Amino acid sequence: MKMRGENVTVCVAWLHDILLFAGCYVIVPALLEMETAQANRYFAGCLWLLVPIILSWLCIRKIKMLALYLLVCAAAAVCMNALSGCLLTGILTALIFLIRGYVRIKRGKLKKMLQEMPGEAGAELDKELWELPTLLDAPEALHWMVFAGYYVILLYLRKGSLLNRIFFLAVVDVFLVFIFEYLSGLRIFLEDHGKIANLPKKSVKKRGICSLRLRCRFCFCLCFRLCSITESRSQS
Repeated sequence: MKMRGENVTVCVAWLHDILLFAGCYVIVPALLEMETAQANRYFAGCLWLLVPIILSWLCIRKIKMLALYLLVCAAAAVCMNALSGCLLTGILTALIFLIRGYVRIKRGKLKKMLQEMPGEAGAELDKELWELPTLLDAPEALHWMVFAGYYVILLYLRKGSLLNRIFFLAVVDVFLVFIFEYLSGLRIFLEDHGKIANLPKKSVKKRGICSLRLRCRFCFCLCFRLCSITESRSQS
């Protein structure tokens, strides 16, 4: 159950990553004045990002040498550019790899600093600094500022017809952040209280999942209603 819960949160984080960068596939057609059909095909190209997101997640855990990791980063960027036929996909592929690489380097420096400090001070730093929040691995509400940025850019470009697409991405991401936070909190609770005698772990997990399903249904209905209202207002 522990591995299953971790796998679910990882998959949610991957979907969150796609949504964060999908706005770029809305901005570029707006800048290039693409027609609707062409813009829709361009936007669908954001699905290619799932490949570098998963690949970088695996490489940062398997590859120990930084030079080799950067070489894989360059190769992946070139390959994704060729496969997708989109320069933006290649650029974002490199960016995704570099973000994960930066976090890896920062964690390495923290680990070295912790090893050189006394026990008590090192333990305090370990609790506060070891778990670094990242843009790609830990979905959180602060990341919604990215969608706000996309929204402001489209307003500046006077592309009101594309605002609904950014709004939809933001609403779906709210849904994903909620799921991630809920599952992460449930897993942490079970890990912290796992050694308590007579703790009904299976019952807690079952009730937690049932509660999550009910809340997800409510959020889905709310999101669908908001999207419908926004769509009707834009048409009118």
